[in-house]
Amino acid sequence: MNIKGIKKQIFKLEFFTSTNHLINKYKDFLLHRDYIEYYIFNEKVFESIINIFTQVWNSTMRISRISLIKSLRYYKRQYLNPNDLKSKTKRKLFTIYFLNHGKK
Repeated sequence: MNIKGIKKQIFKLEFFTSTNHLINKYKDFLLHRDYIEYYIFNEKVFESIINIFTQVWNSTMRISRISLIKSLRYYKRQYLNPNDLKSKTKRKLFTIYFLNHGKK
């Protein structure tokens, strides 16, 4: 088992609390993307991922769009009641839907 596999097993056993500033930039996202689903949900981190998503989606920067989508989905899955999200966060999620599906 490689280092990444060992880290995943540790994260599965102990859900880690994410600080509000865990992910602020795409570079931070890349460091945590493989383990994000094992962190305890933090709306600030969720919002940061959404912000990164909207900032880099149409940029010329080389990014992994699939990785962003999967991480957002996995992290959101922990949050059982989406109605409790702030309206600002809900609007951003709606924006992502249009970025991902385009206007037809």
